[in-house]
Amino acid sequence: MKLFLVLVSVGLAAAARVPNTQSLMFPLGLNRIVGGEEATLGEFPWQVSIREFADTQLLHICGGSIMNEKWIITAAHCCSGFPSLFHVTSGDVDTLSDEGTEQHIEVEAIHRHPDYSSSGYANDICLLELAASFTFDEFVAPVALPEPLQQTDNGTMLTVTGFGVKIEGGLFPATTLMKVDVPVVADDVCKEAYSGFGGEVIDSMICAGYLEEGGFDACQGDSGGPYVISGSNVQVGVVSWGKGCAEAGYPGVNTEVSYFVDWIQETIGA
Repeated sequence: MKLFLVLVSVGLAAAARVPNTQSLMFPLGLNRIVGGEEATLGEFPWQVSIREFADTQLLHICGGSIMNEKWIITAAHCCSGFPSLFHVTSGDVDTLSDEGTEQHIEVEAIHRHPDYSSSGYANDICLLELAASFTFDEFVAPVALPEPLQQTDNGTMLTVTGFGVKIEGGLFPATTLMKVDVPVVADDVCKEAYSGFGGEVIDSMICAGYLEEGGFDACQGDSGGPYVISGSNVQVGVVSWGKGCAEAGYPGVNTEVSYFVDWIQETIGA
């Protein structure tokens, strides 16, 4: 659920724990990669689907990335609720079929950044500590972190991945992991773009998208998912917020991972 001025509220309740891909459902109004294409199995082995139990079904709520065998990186605004309600699935690109590569693990603890601000989405990053460890293989593998405070140059191509429907306001979910490549937008340009919108772009955020033409972006339901440098597993962004989906003039605004490397390492005890 990438954040907008108006959010869709989804009522959730605890239920029996049955990690069955056939029971996975998506809430209406939660969207995904706009202008992208389907990913292939094993192409983005760090991508996870964060799911929450609702009645008797699993509800996809956010994306995330694998930090190591027991830790997931996601957005802080995805981390409201009790750990016992959350479930993480890796190794999956088709939510309606069992590819035999999926791994399902429950969440043991939630570590939201202590300075997260829900009003302006500063420090919108969270770590999920898993109850068991993933087994790494060609379908399940971690991202690499950037150097602390590393800057990503304007125009650098990033790849963002996620689950959800394919158009803003869409009602029917796609069933496969999607991907799209977008360029980094310079901080000063992004700040100017949002100056009249009401959202503040700060130094610990990184913007990406096609500023003039739009058409390609992450969207609601992609929240918490990774932006990696295209062709690599180096994660530089976490899907956070923006105006609409793929709108011209408004790039996506994301948490810049390099500003939080020290906090990540401290939290996981590395």
